[in-house]
Amino acid sequence: MSVSAAAPVDDLARWVNPYTGTKPGGPDQGTGGGAGNTFPGADVPFGMVQWSPDTATHQHGGYFFDDNRIKGFSLTHLSGAGCSTYEDIPIMPFVGEVTTSPATDPGRYLSKFSHANESVSPGRYSVALDSGARVDLSVTQRTGIGRFSFPAGGPATMLVNTAGSIAGASDAETTIGSNIISGWVNSGAFCGSQDFGGPGGRSQGRGGAAGHHGLGAGDRWLRHVRLTGEPDCAGPNWTVLCVA
Repeated sequence: MSVSAAAPVDDLARWVNPYTGTKPGGPDQGTGGGAGNTFPGADVPFGMVQWSPDTATHQHGGYFFDDNRIKGFSLTHLSGAGCSTYEDIPIMPFVGEVTTSPATDPGRYLSKFSHANESVSPGRYSVALDSGARVDLSVTQRTGIGRFSFPAGGPATMLVNTAGSIAGASDAETTIGSNIISGWVNSGAFCGSQDFGGPGGRSQGRGGAAGHHGLGAGDRWLRHVRLTGEPDCAGPNWTVLCVA
């Protein structure tokens, strides 16, 4: 009597290239310069969180492959829409002190990066920014977790633009605790629509942070808050944000 071993299941996800569609490659049909309007960040099928970087150069989907500047890592994205939508609650690690308003001086708080320092795969995204900060993102069906690392011995700032949705927001709220940030934004405006209403336009975020992290000042940005993380979830030079 012989027993045949079960054939190994092929991991089809290994064939996925999350960069596909992030760079124009065909004629512009009026839907974003010929690109697929996709994003390379952490996502799972039918997931509620699509945590992904947003580049300074505008492209529907949030990410323009040829740009080497990141302005934030927002929690929601939509592939292939042909218009700008979502990109709710962008979060940005900044290696420095906040000396101007991120709302009126956004260029100061960008960071350059190289694709050589990115790692993209289904459900995960990481990048080492030229500023010295590092970002690691992952998601599940309903949640996301991000680890933000900073150079030791220097200032470490987390900027959270609660009402920074790409198509605008009608309302937003943020509550600051000792080691938790909670809040929501009522956004929407899908493809030019001005209807912000309904539960489908609301995104929620929670965060825990470690060390000295002043948060930026400006229109609907969090202001002058110091957060300390618990020993079991934070280290001396990095921050963990959990989104649910």
